[in-house]
Amino acid sequence: RAMKAQRSGQIGVLVRNNSRVQYQEVLSHPLAYEFILGISEGLEEAGYMMSFVRLSDVDPEKHMQSSAFRGHLLDGLIVVNNVPATMPERLESLIPHVVWLDTNVWRETNCIRRDEFHAGILAARAIADAGYKRVLALQHLAGATPHFSYYERLKGVRDEAGKRDLAVVVQEMPWDKSEVFLKDFTAQLQPDVAILAMDIYIAQRLVGWLITEEKRPGRDFPLACCDD
Repeated sequence: RAMKAQRSGQIGVLVRNNSRVQYQEVLSHPLAYEFILGISEGLEEAGYMMSFVRLSDVDPEKHMQSSAFRGHLLDGLIVVNNVPATMPERLESLIPHVVWLDTNVWRETNCIRRDEFHAGILAARAIADAGYKRVLALQHLAGATPHFSYYERLKGVRDEAGKRDLAVVVQEMPWDKSEVFLKDFTAQLQPDVAILAMDIYIAQRLVGWLITEEKRPGRDFPLACCDD
């Protein structure tokens, strides 16, 4: 049936992984789970099947490619979140139809992104409405490959802050627990300062670290997040 119709009815969903191949700029992306649930439901309604593809499966220099590519089994591919800069051209050469979902890749067609600029506006608006005058925005250390949402969220925060007389200070947060960072951070916890995590990973790490210092969000400091 697939040979006659010239299609397999399978759509690949490419997600980042850090097994088998260690890309310097690649991390696992657990928040992709909600995207995947929606993709699966939509494909099923349209009569298609979903097939997982790992990012490491697209690197033939490291090991043999996935059978999905070798056997041309996919009618299309949905890429979730960031991929290395060298990957988009390769993927588009392997698969006839590629959709970029919430990635750093931007084309005139087949690209879908959330409105991250508005997410930043909403976060800053909530902080200002709660009566805070300053916001300490935490982002990852420079040198990491940031998701496009970082720039858009911060632009939204600054845009709303300018309208609400809200002072914004951006501070980088290390990946690993740092006593120096915690000492500097806790010294900035003042009654008029709200903490804004630029993504869920920062929020989770910060809460985990500060609990060991007997400080809890909502009780000892206000915490907002631009992500889930």
